[in-house]
Amino acid sequence: MTRARTLSKLGSSPAVLSAGAVVSGITTIDASGFNITGVATATTFSGGWDGALSITDSTASTSTSTGALIVSGGVGIAKSLFVGEGVSVAGTITYDDVTNIDSVGIVTAGGGLYVGRTSIGVTATTAGHIIAAGVVTATSFDGSVSFASTSTVPGISTQGHSVFNTINASGIATASKFSGPGNIPGNVTTGTYTIVAADAGKLVSATGTVTLPAATFEVGDAISVYNNTGSDMTLTCSAPTAVYLGSDGSTVTSLTLALRCICTFVCVDTASNDTFVATGGGLS
Repeated sequence: MTRARTLSKLGSSPAVLSAGAVVSGITTIDASGFNITGVATATTFSGGWDGALSITDSTASTSTSTGALIVSGGVGIAKSLFVGEGVSVAGTITYDDVTNIDSVGIVTAGGGLYVGRTSIGVTATTAGHIIAAGVVTATSFDGSVSFASTSTVPGISTQGHSVFNTINASGIATASKFSGPGNIPGNVTTGTYTIVAADAGKLVSATGTVTLPAATFEVGDAISVYNNTGSDMTLTCSAPTAVYLGSDGSTVTSLTLALRCICTFVCVDTASNDTFVATGGGLS
């Protein structure tokens, strides 16, 4: 028998080919193994694979059933994977570590988002809250901003129109102009009354004798007293170092405030027991 023989003539029994046998135009068998120069077709391939597998077909993949290599089942890769073009995933990508994510579309994190490696600097929750451990800086903020009642905000700068429902300042509030109704808080009293530090900046409505205390106020504090009676009222102001009448600068220790009139005491000096200037209509 010659070394070249048509396989179909070997019969139905498995053909046994010795080393060096040549199946014309298809295979050679030698010490290096079974070498195929054409197409190898089988229902299954079994066994290991040595060396690199190269597929020269350049067909792009647009679905699970197109491309140069189509795998119906899962693929397990023990080492790195390099993809020269895009990656489309119909399901979920799960990974333990990644250096960079560059997305031209939307990135969705169903369980929230943590930013930081050794410590968490920013947290984005599924409820829409963003929690920053440090400073948030932006050229502008759009929409309402709320602070927790225990928050400490070192400074807020607004370039345009800002609306705050309530501002409680423990220090000094400075502005080039204050605009608004300018309401003066009131303190309605009955009977004799001694003015207290909390009355600074208020209108005290009184029905009896009012006493101005000493060593209680700061420079610039102003207290207005309204005579809410149908007769004259006595204002006792002998405790401070001095009280000057605003109309002529004379020193007084007691004043009479006419009915339905207002007297305003302004603290001008805190040395010793405070010094005030009293102004208003109906004073004598």
